[in-house]
Amino acid sequence: MNVSKVIYDALARRQSVVLPGVGSLEVKRRKARRISDTEIQPPANVGVFSEGELEGASSVVSMLARQGISPDEAWNTYNSWLEGARREDGSVVIDGVGEIRDGHFEGYTELAAMLNPAGEEDTLAMKKRGKKGGKEWIWLLSAILFMVLLFCALWCWKNGVFDAATADRANAETDAVAEAVADESVIEEPVVSEPEKVTVDKPVVAPAVTTTSGPMYHVIAGSFRIESNADKLVKKVKAEHPELTPRKFVDPRTGYNMVSIYSAPTEREAYNTMNKYFDVDLYLWVYRITI
Repeated sequence: MNVSKVIYDALARRQSVVLPGVGSLEVKRRKARRISDTEIQPPANVGVFSEGELEGASSVVSMLARQGISPDEAWNTYNSWLEGARREDGSVVIDGVGEIRDGHFEGYTELAAMLNPAGEEDTLAMKKRGKKGGKEWIWLLSAILFMVLLFCALWCWKNGVFDAATADRANAETDAVAEAVADESVIEEPVVSEPEKVTVDKPVVAPAVTTTSGPMYHVIAGSFRIESNADKLVKKVKAEHPELTPRKFVDPRTGYNMVSIYSAPTEREAYNTMNKYFDVDLYLWVYRITI
């Protein structure tokens, strides 16, 4: 039984895990932070290690026992895995998840992709501005343009290019242009009215896995390295929930065989379905991906 896979699936569900004799792992939201004058590190979901047992966390041994083996077999499986995962320097290597070293957890790319399905960038470039927001050149350009327009108006008036009435009108237009430049005004595009939409009531149908292009929010019941295990879960869901139409697909990021019981174009709809079908026999989480 793959202990590393059990730990991976638990963290994918944002579930804290206790590794007896080692410590605990949980998923936390890391805040954005500045790493230089021109770059920031965006927020992200990351794995965090704690020594001791976290309150409310489940032991990986009990998770193994839920797979259909006895508690003694679960302990033997875990101890055998831990013996192979622990290195001479005291670090613990969890295949496909990360490494626990010197009291810290370093997650692998595979886990980071699962915890952050939106594909966030490692760093974001940040435009460097002056103390006044970098708009000094706009005010300078506005002042120069105003002086040029004013000079032209005075020259035309002095040389009798237009009569007094025309001069008044030209000065008013000059003032309007100058104020528009000073206020950094822009010309807006004409607004085109959209045709009136007709709302048609849609019939209520049972939840089903839909297929469309673009980002989709999938309600995932499990992810497996071995394809036959995904097939077994599809049959199990069909037998216990005949109103659902589960299907499997390969995650392009990790290569895992994912079992989706429902998909929707919006995150809210996916979470509503997840909350409806979540129970002790069916661990669910929402996964955003483009298929």
